[in-house]
Amino acid sequence: MLLIIFLLACIVFGFELKQHISAIGAGKPSPRRDHLWHRIKHCLVQVLFQGRIRERWWGYAHAVIFYAFFIFLLESIELMAGSVWPGFHIEIVFGKQLTGIIYIIQSYFAVMTLVAVSILAVRRIVRRHTLRSTLDAWLILSLIGLLMLSHFGVMGGHLAGGVCAEWTGRWLPLSRWISQFDIIAWFSVICGYIHIVCVSLFLIWIPRGKHLHIIMAFPGLAGQYRMYDDDGQPVTGSDTPDIDSYVESLENSMAQSQNDSEMPVIGAARLSDTTRRVRLESYACTQCQRCTDVCPMVAAGVSHCAGPMQQVIRLRSLLDKRIECDLCDADDKSDASGIVGQSELWACTQCGACERACAVGVGHTSRIVDLRRGCVCTENMPQSLNRVFSNLERSGNPWGYPKHSALAFNCETDEGAAKSANRGTVLVFAGCMARFDAKVHQTLEKTIQILHRHGFATVMLSDETCCGEAMRKLGNEMGYIACRDRNLSQISAIAHDVIVTICPHCAQVLANDYATADSRLRVQHIWEFAAEHNFVDAQNSAQSDSNGVKRVLHMPCLLGKRPQSPEPMVAMAKTMGISCTGNVVTSHCCGAGGGQFFMDSGSDSNLLVKQRVDELLMHSPDEIVTGCPFCVQMLQDEIARRSSRQSQKLPRVVHISELM
Repeated sequence: MLLIIFLLACIVFGFELKQHISAIGAGKPSPRRDHLWHRIKHCLVQVLFQGRIRERWWGYAHAVIFYAFFIFLLESIELMAGSVWPGFHIEIVFGKQLTGIIYIIQSYFAVMTLVAVSILAVRRIVRRHTLRSTLDAWLILSLIGLLMLSHFGVMGGHLAGGVCAEWTGRWLPLSRWISQFDIIAWFSVICGYIHIVCVSLFLIWIPRGKHLHIIMAFPGLAGQYRMYDDDGQPVTGSDTPDIDSYVESLENSMAQSQNDSEMPVIGAARLSDTTRRVRLESYACTQCQRCTDVCPMVAAGVSHCAGPMQQVIRLRSLLDKRIECDLCDADDKSDASGIVGQSELWACTQCGACERACAVGVGHTSRIVDLRRGCVCTENMPQSLNRVFSNLERSGNPWGYPKHSALAFNCETDEGAAKSANRGTVLVFAGCMARFDAKVHQTLEKTIQILHRHGFATVMLSDETCCGEAMRKLGNEMGYIACRDRNLSQISAIAHDVIVTICPHCAQVLANDYATADSRLRVQHIWEFAAEHNFVDAQNSAQSDSNGVKRVLHMPCLLGKRPQSPEPMVAMAKTMGISCTGNVVTSHCCGAGGGQFFMDSGSDSNLLVKQRVDELLMHSPDEIVTGCPFCVQMLQDEIARRSSRQSQKLPRVVHISELM
């Protein structure tokens, strides 16, 4: 009977899993096969060693339960084999002594697992108002607890039957006490039945609930990063669509006079446009709510924002039901059937906090970019974007300033410094803000002087255009490609050792989005570059302390939330007398990212920067230090608005280059 129950559970499990794999396979191709060893190593760290999970205190409870599955796999095999061949025990394979050691390990892990289950259950009760609690979660916790409790009955039967060394009982007081009852033979058999039934229920339920991540997490993590470079460093950023295939499909559709709704799009407008990667992520999601917990839009109370996890859950529901529909809904629709509303889609700042928090590598920001591409391609976008796109296409900057009005830079190398320590040639990528904003222009001039002082020669592009970050993150893929190609043609023609910029947005796009399978630019933010080359030493710290100026750090999202550790930059900031309050990885966004700086986002546009300034002002700083010109502008504007209403002195905002 047990064998039949187990085999039926396997059949149901296989059928459900096949349905999910079929839904994933129906998506558009999204190959990520380069550097297979680096992908496997990343999976092993995150899955077997529970790397990202253990960043939270309750993650250790999850890790204990994860390892318990492997440890109790042997017991499941033993009980299944015993249901077919009565009297079978692993003693036949391992001998009495080793069997005793195995039983001891299993028993103590059962106790640890019961404690872990209790911790997670209490956490769900305590956080019931903020943590998404479902029948699925409670069912799995109950099954795990029942499995562990049944183990002690099974172990009592083993001790009573003498299937392991006599000394084993001294280490298992609870099982030894149970083994002394007269009904132990029947009780042990019943506990064995309970174990097999629980395992069978696991198999039936796993494909139906959030615990499908047990299977899908490994392939999901294997494709987390777009690619890897030759040094094994992950390359992030959104996938570049196959433009040639899109143009060919568009020409065929036009030749067949298809309706507008049937025309191919760049990105994802409908469910059928989603890639296999995005579909796999919806099944790999653990529904742990980490992404929503760290989302600055949710924390700031942006209207219509349910959080990134809810989008993934809705997508999985559509895939399970095989419902073909538009993925982006108008917010005023009463019968919304997509995965995200217009307001939430265009309010996302692409800060990366959700991806940094995710334990299974769900690419939330890439999904948002793909949805925005679909909206732009179908002209289902905010009207304010037309002006931004037009300016970028016509003038090469988001404001539409004519190129001849760009501020000039003095990029001539200080010969004395260069001769004293010629350390290489730096290509300085200015960025739009530095080319047209006078204050940011001064910051970049100081950065160039710093590079000269430390013995680096500098060069610049003669006809630099926008890096295209805003174009890509706002969904205009063709505009981004035009910006990328214009810059790459100039960069390839100038001899340099490294590209340095004062803007994290430029650094992110040049280093990651411009990368291909064949080449990747070496790009660093000036902060990262200065930390690597030790521009600031302990003497600067003493000087900063003597000034009596209290400085707090606002870490830009694209520096703090990327895969690489921000610790070298944080250490440099501390050396400069800057106080690093809170966790720089989980700190909130200023609200400028994802193209929001150039959009007219209405009443929600200032909520994020208000939230961030409130957090920083709690420490009563004299100066707020950051490394992004957009952060400087956003924080300065919010402080200026407050200064007109408040009498107390408010801090000024400075770029870290001004303090070096």
